[in-house]
Amino acid sequence: LNGPLTSSTDFENAEAQKLVDAGRAAYLAGQYQKAVDIYSVLIKLKPTDPRAYYNRGNAYARLKAFEKALADFNEALKISPNLYLALMNRANIFSQSKRFAEAIADYDQAILLNPDQFLIFYNRGIAFGRLGDYARAIRDLAEAIRLNPRDAPSYASRGDVFFEQRDFEKARNDYVKAIELDSSQKH
Repeated sequence: LNGPLTSSTDFENAEAQKLVDAGRAAYLAGQYQKAVDIYSVLIKLKPTDPRAYYNRGNAYARLKAFEKALADFNEALKISPNLYLALMNRANIFSQSKRFAEAIADYDQAILLNPDQFLIFYNRGIAFGRLGDYARAIRDLAEAIRLNPRDAPSYASRGDVFFEQRDFEKARNDYVKAIELDSSQKH
């Protein structure tokens, strides 16, 4: 999941700003229920601010209250249809829930909004792979690698798809690259 939105300088009143800061601090400290409670107060104060719903949705997702998280992401998107992070997180929940067609639809929309974000392609590639659509999975994972050639998980995931296709040489090459990248990032 993407974390809480931090751009809160446009809140015109000090009470709302304190709530934003307190919610973010609680979330980052792993106090997700406290973050939910704080963002719920913020929503009462600012019911048309999509960031409050988005942030509370993230906290709900961390609590594994996925239906509540989905409801908040839906509300954030109703207010601000171009909030691509809400699309991403909603898609991630759909994917975790094996609702791959819904996840892919959200990833498609997120790509239209932010075509240079490698994680969208990575996540959509994973969803395609789980559906058994290996050609699209490989295409998306290759695009994720093109956008971020130092991302070890993209290579490893593409290796998994090649392995499923029984293309062991390509799988091996991707696994070796993933290990190489992972090792170099630990030093």
